[in-house]
Amino acid sequence: MMPVLQIGPLAVSFPMILLLAGLWLGFRFIEKKYLTDGIEASKLIDGLIVILIGAVIGARVGYLIRYPSIFLAAPAGIFSLSTELLDPWGGLVVALVMMIRFLQREEIAFWTFIEAIAPFIFMMAITYVLISFANLEGFGTESSLPWSVNQAGAMRHPYQLYFVILMVAAFFGYDQLKKKAAHSEQLIGYSLFVLGLAFVFAFGFQADAIILLHGLRTLQVLGLVLMGVGVWKFGFYRDKS
Repeated sequence: MMPVLQIGPLAVSFPMILLLAGLWLGFRFIEKKYLTDGIEASKLIDGLIVILIGAVIGARVGYLIRYPSIFLAAPAGIFSLSTELLDPWGGLVVALVMMIRFLQREEIAFWTFIEAIAPFIFMMAITYVLISFANLEGFGTESSLPWSVNQAGAMRHPYQLYFVILMVAAFFGYDQLKKKAAHSEQLIGYSLFVLGLAFVFAFGFQADAIILLHGLRTLQVLGLVLMGVGVWKFGFYRDKS
């Protein structure tokens, strides 16, 4: 059951508050501070909203295809806000398709778009993981460290909080590069690399994740791909000016 925040007579879903706060902050970052030259803020935000809606629908449909028995037993689960009932790969595929269509229609270069929304991606990644933590979804490997949390009957690594800490640090790093007027290639490469690094490190402590190959979790594989692209974009950049 999702945590509920009681405000007087109102019972408000805490994960929903996190989602709305994350979206608001992400859009504000784009609108007020990090907008790439040449792209209107309103156009970018409208495109992101469409992409996000498509990603959520794709993730839910992907999970439905993989585990139809769950929804056949409880059809109302199709409309559940639980992040456990989302398939990351299904959401990613649909989001990419929606993004490509948006970029073609608005005639925006792919990497220009990625640079513009990098802080929004950071914010949404943080929001997704915090919602997962608030929903008590997923638990870490067992640990005896002082900051371990009680999950699934044992003291465990709070891997979701590891991810949040890494992403906050990554955001400040991005901010410093931006203030130093770093080239867009560097900003893109850095953003992809640190996001991938956070996935690889933090989700390595998730105990209940699906293992794909050589002990790697799904999001760790995605993280390695992001790191590879980031190194390619960041490490092989050459100033041609």
